[in-house]
Amino acid sequence: MVFIFPEFQQLIDVHLLNRKIELIKVLIEFTKGEPLSRELITQLKPKIAAKSQIDQIIAGGQSILFAWEYQQQNAKIPKIIIKPYHRNNIGQLVAHAISSNLFNQKFKNTKFVGGEKFNFEAFVRPTYVIGFEIIHYGNKSFPTLIQEGAQGVPLEELRSPTIIGAVGKIVTTCSREGFTMDVFLKNWFYEKEKELLYYVDLLFASNLSDYREQIEELTRLIIEKSSF
Repeated sequence: MVFIFPEFQQLIDVHLLNRKIELIKVLIEFTKGEPLSRELITQLKPKIAAKSQIDQIIAGGQSILFAWEYQQQNAKIPKIIIKPYHRNNIGQLVAHAISSNLFNQKFKNTKFVGGEKFNFEAFVRPTYVIGFEIIHYGNKSFPTLIQEGAQGVPLEELRSPTIIGAVGKIVTTCSREGFTMDVFLKNWFYEKEKELLYYVDLLFASNLSDYREQIEELTRLIIEKSSF
């Protein structure tokens, strides 16, 4: 059973989310719990299109089996992305969720500067963690992160030397403030109208030991819920 944070329960279509989770379970069974390659995604596209013309599947890698992104019509959160992990455990994903909340609280109205070399300023926000699921296949378990899909343009496609250079400086600044982020371009999106950089990968705060009990309690609740 999917765990959804209370603040998001009225902002998403829970029935639609559950339908997507069921499709993901079928896909995990089809791939026997192995990461999904770009080649296989190409082969599966006609079948995926039969279910939805606008859903997108992103190939897996070192940490995730794949990512499934879909859109919600007329919703405050237009896009949702679901990521089944094969390397990270559920406790690490919960730690990421808490770290993201801490980051957003601390830097809610902060504009980051890209340094003297790059004339660029932007707000930075990790995408919201909406909830979790643990998907089981055989004797394997796949902790699954449900998060807001980023708006704007991926930095990989934007190819702006100014913004790309500035992100490196921003990541360094965040590190000094106690937050570990990955500078890898595929993890960043830019929405020009809002002057907002979205970060979509895992993020960890340096003071997580202060939240150990909260992490353990939330992890226990998610595991209990997934057993139903």
